[in-house]
Amino acid sequence: MEKMKTKLLCGFIVFGAFLLFLPSVGLGQTTVNCPGDNLQSALIAAPSFGQTILVNGICNENIVIPWDKFNLTLDGGGEATINGLNSTLATVKVGARYASIKGLNITGGFSGIQVTTGTTANIDGNTIQSGIYGIVVAESSSAIIINNTIQNNPTAGIVVSDSSFANIGVTSSSSTVTQPNTVQNNGTGIIVGRSSSAQIVGNTISNNTGDGVLVSKVSHADIANNTIDGNGQNGIFVNQNSGVNLGKDTGSAIRDLPNTTTINNGGEGLRCTTGGYVEGRIGTLNGTGPNPTSFTSNCINSLVPLSAGVPGVPYGVGWGGDLNDVPVTGDYDGDGKTDIAVYRTTTGGWYIIPTGGGTPYGLSWGGDSSDKPIPGDYDGDGITDIAVYRAITGAWYIIPSSPGP
Repeated sequence: MEKMKTKLLCGFIVFGAFLLFLPSVGLGQTTVNCPGDNLQSALIAAPSFGQTILVNGICNENIVIPWDKFNLTLDGGGEATINGLNSTLATVKVGARYASIKGLNITGGFSGIQVTTGTTANIDGNTIQSGIYGIVVAESSSAIIINNTIQNNPTAGIVVSDSSFANIGVTSSSSTVTQPNTVQNNGTGIIVGRSSSAQIVGNTISNNTGDGVLVSKVSHADIANNTIDGNGQNGIFVNQNSGVNLGKDTGSAIRDLPNTTTINNGGEGLRCTTGGYVEGRIGTLNGTGPNPTSFTSNCINSLVPLSAGVPGVPYGVGWGGDLNDVPVTGDYDGDGKTDIAVYRTTTGGWYIIPTGGGTPYGLSWGGDSSDKPIPGDYDGDGITDIAVYRAITGAWYIIPSSPGP
């Protein structure tokens, strides 16, 4: 685990140093006015080093930035559009050793931007939408992905795959500020897979139909300080011998902070299976299931325990969140402390977190539309009993915590 994190950190440092010492962009400029001009022709004709191509209008073509172009910039000024007409090809394929793509509206194509075969790209301030994939970084490639809106791509917003890595929301491992992306209304929000790695920091990842972030197939991701909201499946799903760091155990720097949820994800906030591992803080990351997290027996849970019971330490717990949930706090384990609990009126489910260190659990009691949860110590043993009052019949239904005489 530590070796993987060390390797990831070294990779980001080398990548950041590489970008730092690049010569400045803008050694030459060319303007392409679409639809009259052909953008691909301008790319082919560009000098081999340091060219900036200013794009105006709507360019209806799929383009490839050639391999022999180094430190080339495509700049749409926040207004120009490149629309890939061929849905089997990337709208913008980075074939160059290093290229910057900024200020463009990129639509159509199989993927909006494809960075593959050992290439490097800086993707900054674009809107990337309506391809099959938004951004694909694959085959030992790398990318900085900042300040973009990536939306309405039915398979995935961002894919980092096949021994590649990406900084998503930050420029390097030493960044002190975030430059967030919005990744929304895609299939899966972000996929990191096939021996790849990523830093995912400070972004909004919301309303995707699949998982917010999927880390799979011997991969690793640092996932910190993101808002992960309203995704159709899990907020974060880790599987197949992969691992994630959810911020750090303590601290308030941008990579230290946990992730947040304000609108619950459709599955768990965090799900881990098949040899995965998770470290850091859960924060308010949550889903619609009874628990914010789900770990199979072969997944290592190294999350920091909640700060409950530590004098003077504020803490937050994601628990419940269904619009039909009613808080029903009480001392259900008899340790003298109030336990967090909710009653779900539509199902009669009681979901309880024991403060005495027990495993969170749920059980069904009630569920009639007229039932009102009325927990209390009905048998005088100092432990809260689960109970409902059925208003339609006037009946009380109680589970005593102590056996009867």
